[in-house]
Amino acid sequence: MCAAQPAGDDAEEQRLVEDLKAQEDPTILKSRAWIEAEWNNDRHDASLLEVTLGGRKGWRISDRQDWALQIEVPYRRTDAGDFGGNAVKHGLADIKVAVGTARHLSDTVRIGGALELRMPTGEAELSGNVWRLQELVAVAWDATPWLSFSPKAEYNQTIARQHGAASQHFLELFFPATFLLPDRWSVTPRYETKLDFENDVVTHSGKLSVGKQLRHPELGLGLSLKVPLDRQSTEYQMIFSVTNYF
Repeated sequence: MCAAQPAGDDAEEQRLVEDLKAQEDPTILKSRAWIEAEWNNDRHDASLLEVTLGGRKGWRISDRQDWALQIEVPYRRTDAGDFGGNAVKHGLADIKVAVGTARHLSDTVRIGGALELRMPTGEAELSGNVWRLQELVAVAWDATPWLSFSPKAEYNQTIARQHGAASQHFLELFFPATFLLPDRWSVTPRYETKLDFENDVVTHSGKLSVGKQLRHPELGLGLSLKVPLDRQSTEYQMIFSVTNYF
């Protein structure tokens, strides 16, 4: 049986805390709309700025089962840096659509899965030029009221190519720990590893995210910094996001 839901201000505070956790937890499938700006820069001064508009519709189909549909529409700007004579390209990138589900095994443990399709909707210079499927599996455990673990695995594989694009086949593993702080702040350190089966390369990186959930207006703010942990990884990444849950 699920625990009784608190009333009044306590219920609102619990909802806002859940919104805050949802920034890092893929098993919390709440309806939301967001805008995200991602900046990547490597050691050769090549850079990528991608601004994504996203939307998700989630609904509960039973006391413990949730479903969701999601779409992401990105706009990309690239600068080739030292290797491309500072050539700059910008425009629509590859749209992604996904369907997912999550199940509450108890009040503190959840499991989830999703299937995402990435489509080559962008111009050739701004697109991966592949149809790519991603399968996601995630587990979440609220170890304490202020600490949650939500590891996930994402398996990606090309199902069709165009314009002579290289095939993509890789597995990414993510191990975040989210610490909830007073006044609806959160800090999430995360270890990531990527196994690239096409190029037989394994890379490692670390990411630190800070989240804040506002009450008025009801917006979630997120800022994260990702750094490489080995010589095979060359990209540094910064992400800022604004999310509205509804």
